[in-house]
Amino acid sequence: MVFLSGLTGALYGLSYKLRSHSGYPIYRMLFLFSTFSVLFSLLFLIIFHEPLYSIKSLLLGVPYGLCMVISLSLYFNVTDRAKLNISWTIIQFSVLIPFAFSIFWYGERVQPIAVAGIACIFVPALSPCFSTGA
Repeated sequence: MVFLSGLTGALYGLSYKLRSHSGYPIYRMLFLFSTFSVLFSLLFLIIFHEPLYSIKSLLLGVPYGLCMVISLSLYFNVTDRAKLNISWTIIQFSVLIPFAFSIFWYGERVQPIAVAGIACIFVPALSPCFSTGA
């Protein structure tokens, strides 16, 4: 799971700068992100036999969705104006911090695939796409 999280996080980070370099419109991208999030969420509801509606998911999902739209808008605007290598690596530490905590606090063993996933966090920082300003 750590490997997949690091890998998808790295791809997610690269997508910000690729969007900027390609000149795709911000709000069209947000619309597509939202649309595909809904479609994949519905697919996962079906696959994992989850209920379509619950008050708890509504109370968490609506503010989360609003925060995601705001944060993605802000990230897109930042990547249009600045280098992202260091800032995105720091943002990705949101995966690294709990990973390290589980090792040091709970004594979990480090698997090679987990180390590979953590290494993926640093891919955006090393990518040539991130080293040039937009």
